[in-house]
Amino acid sequence: MNITQDIERPSIRKIISRFTVSGAENTSEQLLVSRHQRREILIPFSGCQHYMLNGRINDFEPGTVGLVDRFVPHTPYYTKNDQNLLQLWVLLYNSYVKGVLAKVFAEGRYDIVQTVRFPMELGRFIERRWDQLAQQSEVTQKTVMDFMKMPIEMVLDDFFLQANYPSITPAEERLSDFLKDYIRTCFGRNCSIPELARISGYSTSHLSHTFQKETGETIRAFIDRVRLDYTRVALNNGSKQKEIAYVLGFSSPAAFWNWFRKHR
Repeated sequence: MNITQDIERPSIRKIISRFTVSGAENTSEQLLVSRHQRREILIPFSGCQHYMLNGRINDFEPGTVGLVDRFVPHTPYYTKNDQNLLQLWVLLYNSYVKGVLAKVFAEGRYDIVQTVRFPMELGRFIERRWDQLAQQSEVTQKTVMDFMKMPIEMVLDDFFLQANYPSITPAEERLSDFLKDYIRTCFGRNCSIPELARISGYSTSHLSHTFQKETGETIRAFIDRVRLDYTRVALNNGSKQKEIAYVLGFSSPAAFWNWFRKHR
């Protein structure tokens, strides 16, 4: 993908976060929520999404950025009402920062178009500014923009730079590292071996053999570990079984609980 030709860089006009009240209060009991320990930034490139963040629903379109803080309730994945979207998700892990460019088609179906690794120095800077914002005694929309607009602009600078100058991107990952990264990003949801084969471009047999050879464990065992780590943290932070089951991709809360009792 040629970023300069296919994507118009958004101009940041509004940042929505847990620090400021914005949007309509979510009164739907049907809307599932997710909570997790990593911070994320949502940067729309095209389309408009009705996205729930911190219990309120806002229109996210180019120019509006979302700060998803640790354990703040938000919409998990995409819903059947989402379509024709192109969004960059910035995922802040302890040891690295990842960018995921997602293209959403009809009824919430999506593909990951591109992934990038951002410099860890940039991740530390974002975290520091985010922490400093949280320490302010009074936070307004202007305060959020003052603290976070520049770090988000730097993310966009680096994303477009890597896209247009591939020579500066990190060396290609081992297949197992790519798969582990993807599984962690999705918390194991929709990570069947056929789906992982489709995403990676390898056969299911090659995928399974290479992963076990490089890591010493099976893909299924790794998925279970990721799910268990998420479940323990989510339960400790008040998430409901229904919420956890949906985030992890189980067909029902009962199916999730049977799995959890077996593996805990």
